Amino acid sequence: MDIRVERLNREGLSGDTLVLIAWSDGITEVEGWPGIPKEILNKLWKSGKITGKPEEITAVFCNEPSSWEQVVVLGLGDKEKFTPETAKLSGAVLTRKLRRLKARNIVIAGTFQEKTAPGLILGIVLGDYCFERYKDGGSTDRSFGSLVFAEEGDKLEQLALIVDTAQVEVRAVAYVRDLVNEPGNTLTPSELAREAQSLAERYQMECSCLDLAGIKQLKMGGLIGVSQGSVEEPRLIVLRYNGDPAGNKQSLGLVGKGVTFDAGGISLKTVAGLHGEKSDMAGGAAVLGALAVIAQLKLPLNVVGIIPATENMPSGVALKPDDILTLMDGTTVEIISTDAEGRLILADAIAYAHTLKLSPIVDIATLTGNCSVALGPFYAGLWSNQQGLLEQVQKAAADAGEKVWPMPYDKGFLGRTKGVFADLKNSGGREGGACSAAAFLGHFARDNAWAHLDIAPTAYADSEKGYTKRGGTGFGVRTLVQLARILASEP
Repeated sequence: MDIRVERLNREGLSGDTLVLIAWSDGITEVEGWPGIPKEILNKLWKSGKITGKPEEITAVFCNEPSSWEQVVVLGLGDKEKFTPETAKLSGAVLTRKLRRLKARNIVIAGTFQEKTAPGLILGIVLGDYCFERYKDGGSTDRSFGSLVFAEEGDKLEQLALIVDTAQVEVRAVAYVRDLVNEPGNTLTPSELAREAQSLAERYQMECSCLDLAGIKQLKMGGLIGVSQGSVEEPRLIVLRYNGDPAGNKQSLGLVGKGVTFDAGGISLKTVAGLHGEKSDMAGGAAVLGALAVIAQLKLPLNVVGIIPATENMPSGVALKPDDILTLMDGTTVEIISTDAEGRLILADAIAYAHTLKLSPIVDIATLTGNCSVALGPFYAGLWSNQQGLLEQVQKAAADAGEKVWPMPYDKGFLGRTKGVFADLKNSGGREGGACSAAAFLGHFARDNAWAHLDIAPTAYADSEKGYTKRGGTGFGVRTLVQLARILASEP
């Protein structure tokens, strides 16, 4: 879809659908459009059939010889209570209405667009998202032709920048949704590595992808151990964006879990538990999406994305309970459950980030079902070893409109992972399981500022709601980008 900004010219703008914004105090920009039924719109407002409440939508067809086929009035509520989430949810309602109207070329006119446009773009694009690559006819183009935001001349330049930025972000979220929805038989660890290399070429980043031999040289016992039950070799993906060549700021490290299918290993999941496990690489996908945005926006800081990619499968050579692994930093880990594999590969990746002197380090992973039990499908869990970083990630998530909830990071939880026959064990039991998993990861960050996002509750949706469709959600991309913005603005 072509999304752009044009000067508000009621005589010169054209399309099949004109969208007007209704606030609680009236419909904006209703006057001056040739050929639209403004009398009907005003009557509907006066009768209370249009109220301007959020997500309210009304379509009125135009008579000949109007250049418009229909006018759609979209409610956004009270300006004083408006939030970006209001625009996102309303945008999702709008996109479904436009699809039913078979609209192709849409013009949105209204006031306050520098505030409403980003949310509307996200709601429209993601509300219309679908993954139909493997369906009969799935390659058919179903996108809208164009979406134009019409604005007065003195605000054109500002709005154009806002719209361009919003497009970059929403397309990255859709890209991450595609990766998460891709089945495990096509998106293997090596294919995920190739995707990272393609992304690096597209946006002028550096990328290295270590194979099993290279991973063994780094002595990443966690990644090696988890991968050994699969015929698919693991990869360590390292993607570098150099936005601060002078090195005036510390380099941000983003670590994403890249388990392209998680069967649980020898500790095999149930039949129901296996469904959707292609999404266990959602954290790694979010890191790729975030770096794509950061590179396109040319943010002035250095960012290194690290994605340990593997499958976790059962076989005659798979990792077993009671095995002991030696991880990259020399820590020995006793295996309690082979289904607690994410923390093993992330521990190696965080230890690697430590050797690169990255700070802060933020890892993002579909780590524990326990986090979903605690927070439902509504919030991702957030842990950090530094209060200042925790607050920065919280602010980034709030600005991005993604819900995170701070969880306790306490030495008591690390104590639950103390091993009997090794330094640590990879499971501290069900009680406080998400917290002990986070404490396990924090051990490998050492003295680095570190934060952990457990996106198991939010990375994959079982049902459609608002601008979220079934399948991958793309959660975390906008939070990581916003965090990079915050860090880039600080000395």
